Amino acid sequence: MTDILELRRVAETLKEGPFPPQVIVETVSRCNLDCAMCPQSALSRPRGVMSLELVRKIVDEVADYAPPSTKVWPAVMGEPLMARERLWDMLSYAQERGVAIHMNSNANLLDAEAIERILAYGVREFIVGMDADSAETYVKVRRKGDFEKTVANVEALLAACDKGGPKVVMQFIDVGINAHELEPFKNRWLSKGAIVKTRVAQGWGHWDHLLAAEHLDIPLAERFMPCPWLFRNLVVLWDGRVTQCDGDMDCKYPAGDINRQTLREVWLGELKRRRDRQKMLNFTDGPCHDCRDWQVGLSKFWYPDDPDRFYAVDERKV
Repeated sequence: MTDILELRRVAETLKEGPFPPQVIVETVSRCNLDCAMCPQSALSRPRGVMSLELVRKIVDEVADYAPPSTKVWPAVMGEPLMARERLWDMLSYAQERGVAIHMNSNANLLDAEAIERILAYGVREFIVGMDADSAETYVKVRRKGDFEKTVANVEALLAACDKGGPKVVMQFIDVGINAHELEPFKNRWLSKGAIVKTRVAQGWGHWDHLLAAEHLDIPLAERFMPCPWLFRNLVVLWDGRVTQCDGDMDCKYPAGDINRQTLREVWLGELKRRRDRQKMLNFTDGPCHDCRDWQVGLSKFWYPDDPDRFYAVDERKV
C-alpha cells in the first residue's frame, strides 16, 4: 500500500521540461479483453484507429525535438496488437527515425508474426499486463482472456529475446482479488528471465468502481502535491485530440489537438496551464476534483538477477 512518505518522494521527482517524458499514443481504441479494473468497455467517445499521417507526425516531432530519454507508448484505451498493420507501420517508421518504442499489451494476440515484428522493429520494452498466476484468478481480472495461451505467448517471446530484443516486463496490478497470487507470479516470471512490475490499481478518475485493492484516500482539502500524470505524460487519442490523462477517458476536457498543433504547443500551452494550477494546489480543472489517482504512488520492479529486493522506477532503469 502507498504511504505518505512514498507520495512525498514522488512529489520530489516532478520536474518540468520542454518536452513530455512520455508520449502515449492511442493507435487503436478497441480491446479484446474486458478487464475488471479498466473502463474501456464503457467508452462513450467514438472508437477508431489512428491515421498513418498522424502517427508519422507524432514520431517526426519526437525524432526532431525530444530528448533521447523520451518514450513513445502505443497505449491508452486499446490493445495495440489489435491495430496490426497500423502498429507495424508505426514501429517501422519509429525505427527509421530512431525513436524508442515501448509497448503495453495483454499478450493474448502475441502470435509468432507479432513477436517477429516486435524484434525486427527494435521495440525497447514490452510490458505484459497479466495480474494473476492461475487461470481461475486470471479470468476474474483479465476477463475474456486465455491464461494458458497468454503464458505460452510470453514464454515464446522470452525465448525469442534470448539473444537480444525488448526487455520483457510482467505487470501485476493489485486489485484485491488477486493479491494472494503476487508471490507465485513473481517467482514464475523471475525464474523465466522476465522483469516483474507491481503497482496499485488506478481508478481512472472514478475510484468507486475499483475492487478491493488497498489505497489511500486523502481528502481533497489535505492534498499536498500535483498529479504526477500531468508532469510525465502527453496522451494523444486515436483521432488526434489530447486528453490530460487516462482518467479523462472520454476526453470531456481536451487539452489540444495534434491534427492542428504540435506536441510542444500543447505541452507548453494548455497542459502547462493545468500543471501551474496544480502546483498552486488548485484542483478544480476538468476531472481532477474527485480523482484519487495521484495517490497511486511508485511502481515497484523486481529483476531476475536480484530477486530478493525491489527497485522504484528511478532507482534502476528498466
